[in-house]
Amino acid sequence: MCASSPIAGHSRSASQCPDLDLLRAIAVLLALLGHFIEYSGFHNPVFEKWKSDTDELAHFAVLMFFIHTSLVLMMSLDRLRRSVTDA
Repeated sequence: MCASSPIAGHSRSASQCPDLDLLRAIAVLLALLGHFIEYSGFHNPVFEKWKSDTDELAHFAVLMFFIHTSLVLMMSLDRLRRSVTDA
């Protein structure tokens, strides 16, 4: 997590946190890889085993993306709440 996040008491936005950006990028790439493999149509016994493993990884990536989105929304709401109470 970003060291200067609102959780640590700072006002840095979630979009400025490289850790969250990296998490989002990994989740998107894994999900895209899973979709590519699912719809690619390759038929190879070795590839079929890798395809099932990648499918599980793609589902995990989607879960990571949902968690990331929830975290960003919570951080944004917290920042909005603080700006309203400070005004």
